Amino acid sequence: YPRHNHSLPLARSSRLRLVIVMLVAIMSTKFPILMSKGLWAMAHEARTDFLMLIGMLSLLLTGGGRYSVDQKMGSYFKHPEAEKTESRN
Repeated sequence: YPRHNHSLPLARSSRLRLVIVMLVAIMSTKFPILMSKGLWAMAHEARTDFLMLIGMLSLLLTGGGRYSVDQKMGSYFKHPEAEKTESRN
């Protein structure tokens, strides 16, 4: 049984948009802390933001996985190439 990434194109583009929003939010809220209080204060304030950003980047690069909503919805919206591959097997 071949594994296909049936991720919807909107899911990937929404992840990219969220990464951009997170970067802008980190730059606009944490950069002033860096300038006024220093690196350690900024790092303390931004630790959750950076972890959410890293998580979103990993989802952007790898996708949701086998048990994701994208994968379940993808079975309803199969790509024609995936149907050809499944019919050959």
